[in-house]
Amino acid sequence: MLRLATAGFELASFPLILGAAGYYWLDPWMGNETPYIAIVGVLLGFSLGFYRLIVMANQLQK
Repeated sequence: MLRLATAGFELASFPLILGAAGYYWLDPWMGNETPYIAIVGVLLGFSLGFYRLIVMANQLQK
């Protein structure tokens, strides 16, 4: 059950961390008024989160 909680935490935290890094650090550093890097970070975070969820589900089946 703890593995499932970890998967949920990872699914939620990856987009938040990558989106915040883009919004508060990379976008201002590059001078972007529109948070393009933050949007890419959130999408990349969701992709990484779902990838980790699929890997974890496959490990539980074995």
